[in-house]
Amino acid sequence: MRVSLGDTEAAMGQRALSVFLDNCGSRPFEVGGYPDVAVLDERGEDLEVSVRLGSRAVDGGAARSEFVLRPGQRARSGVLWRNTVTRSDVVATNGASLRVAPGPGAAPQTVAPHDGPLDLGNTGTVDVLPWAPARAR
Repeated sequence: MRVSLGDTEAAMGQRALSVFLDNCGSRPFEVGGYPDVAVLDERGEDLEVSVRLGSRAVDGGAARSEFVLRPGQRARSGVLWRNTVTRSDVVATNGASLRVAPGPGAAPQTVAPHDGPLDLGNTGTVDVLPWAPARAR
């Protein structure tokens, strides 16, 4: 299994980063629910960021059903956040990378956005979308 990231999409302080899971192996892999995501600093250490499952604005907050990712197939999730600074006395957070575990029993992988850091402002929160089938690239 290989985890990779798409481009960060940004509009009016809202950010969306696609997370892909490719089955590069020779066996099917069961996918369901949400990836386990942590935001890391430039040293690879966990940042104090709250990770919420689902986003009512995008998916209604409900997990998708389980599905099988066959060799050569791809699944997609996403990480959403707001680059909002609401307090001048709280330092803005920038995440350098994500640690993503695709599901139970799968080893976590560290991936960095290729288009810059996760500029979280000082909200300290990201939303993670559930896995869903996606087209292979």
